[in-house]
Amino acid sequence: MDSESGSISELFQLERNARPCLCDTEENEVALCTDTTANFVNYSAEPTRSSIAFDGTVSPLFVSYSRPYLLVCMAKTIDVFNIFDQKKLQTINFNNAAATASDGSRVFVANVGRVFCLEPIPFQEQVQELVQSKRVEEALQLFNLSTTIKGKPREEAERSIYRHAGFVMFHDLQFKQAKEYFLKAELSANEVLQYVPDVLPKGSRIKAAEKTLKDIVEEGVSSRSWIDDPTASKEKFMMEGRFYIAAFLKTMRQRLVSQNREGELEVADTSLCLLIAQMHASKLREKEAKKPQELTNIELFLDRKNSVSVRDVAPALERHGLFNALALLYKSRGDTVKALEMWKRLGEGKVQEPHRDGIAPTIELLQSMDDSDLLWSFSPWVLARD
Repeated sequence: MDSESGSISELFQLERNARPCLCDTEENEVALCTDTTANFVNYSAEPTRSSIAFDGTVSPLFVSYSRPYLLVCMAKTIDVFNIFDQKKLQTINFNNAAATASDGSRVFVANVGRVFCLEPIPFQEQVQELVQSKRVEEALQLFNLSTTIKGKPREEAERSIYRHAGFVMFHDLQFKQAKEYFLKAELSANEVLQYVPDVLPKGSRIKAAEKTLKDIVEEGVSSRSWIDDPTASKEKFMMEGRFYIAAFLKTMRQRLVSQNREGELEVADTSLCLLIAQMHASKLREKEAKKPQELTNIELFLDRKNSVSVRDVAPALERHGLFNALALLYKSRGDTVKALEMWKRLGEGKVQEPHRDGIAPTIELLQSMDDSDLLWSFSPWVLARD
């Protein structure tokens, strides 16, 4: 009923002798409970969210709200629901409730002889528990409901949630989601690279994680009894893990470039290059290069300005048979002689790589230079092939 206009809005019909109960929840919202459901409406009687269905045949006696939880007193229990996803989270044994009241956080429940105070678990513990159970969106909703954050600035606290969520998802083999959370947490490249110590440059001070990507995949696949082919699954998850770590590094390196953090950039670029080389070695290249003339991901990366450590990457590229990429690395460092020598080795068949003969990049590089000595040294083999 609108007290000013006198208009009445009928929300729903009740069974005879039904005992409705209600309480305020969010701003401009009320929870109205019948025998079987809790319905949420605004002051204009319009539904605001999905209803909560009660178990069993016992009608609710009282209802109270402790943000974001609806506490429904039954004859022998108090059921706790999350109003955002309408799930029942807890059941508390309590007989003969006579009245309830709430100050927005604490809920007071009285029976014939006593008054009890129910308090929610501390905010930080609730958030951590939700993240640990992979209910990250609920954790963020709860975080956004909080008006004050103790101990750290709000932005830093939010990044901590994403950081925790990223590690939880990573250990659950949900690498794509983990990458997204890592980026939102603004995680450093070093914190992610600890999972792949085999691609760290020599002399790196980054310590390997207690459980590396390989360990996490081994445990994750072993714990999934429904997997029919564990060996193939391990290879698949290892590939996915490397892929999304590489995707994280590609995004992170832009931040390092803009902040002129050369030391970290060299580690990130070197590890990124070695990760991509590993994926090529795992036969990703055939899926990646749809046309023979297209540059692969690693060639595109090395053909642009980068901070890759040549001493760490060159042996790996040669070992994986990525000779054109190695020539591009030399070229990006201004070592044109080594680049031309590598393309010559490809062109003369001394080393072999599918769809790569070194002719086009040699011609392109020689045309861009004004060096007659290099022209006379490296043009004859191209002319002989042509």
